[in-house]
Amino acid sequence: ELSSSLVFAADNITISGEDKDNCIVKLASQLRAKDNITSLTLKNLTTDVPTGLGYTEHTFAWIHYLKNFSMIDCKSNGRIRLNVHNAVIDNCEFNVTTNSGFDGYAIFYYGPTNSNVKVSNSSFNTVGKAIVLYNEGNPVLNLDVDNCTFISTDSSTDKAAIQMHTECGISGTVDITNSTATGFANINNGLWNELNNNTKVPTENFDITVDGVNVH
Repeated sequence: ELSSSLVFAADNITISGEDKDNCIVKLASQLRAKDNITSLTLKNLTTDVPTGLGYTEHTFAWIHYLKNFSMIDCKSNGRIRLNVHNAVIDNCEFNVTTNSGFDGYAIFYYGPTNSNVKVSNSSFNTVGKAIVLYNEGNPVLNLDVDNCTFISTDSSTDKAAIQMHTECGISGTVDITNSTATGFANINNGLWNELNNNTKVPTENFDITVDGVNVH
């Protein structure tokens, strides 16, 4: 178990397990760096992330203030928040058993301007939500999703697999290839939805491409 508000001092850190089904890393609150230059890699393990954390700077965050983050061949039980400059998530499995607030999302992408998150070859098993892009400011966020499967067990959801909540002004790009969504809202094949989440009015802040076709 990693202690609450664990702060990394080294520039490059790798935490690797021997068996992702039996090597479980329990997180009390967040993993972060002081200076935005640290690179962190998680490989071949399961992360167990708590729910119900308060939405404050030092309790809600998980992957926080890192320059680079990689999550390879891992499982995640619970939501991860990405406040990083660059993230690569490949061959991972996300399992979320609640639809409550931000805890209901497998990935909560909250990054600085011109940050980039790439998610590939991964599966999402959730309850009506999967990925959300959000920020209280107006940074430019870039998300690539390739060869991913999104499955929701809540057929009454009003969310697509990838939500862009733009009420505070975020913008950027979303590129989706070879991915499917089942059980999500009947919006854009269940894959994506961009709107002001306060008013539920669609917006035009993101350039969205699906399988090579610009759709928004």
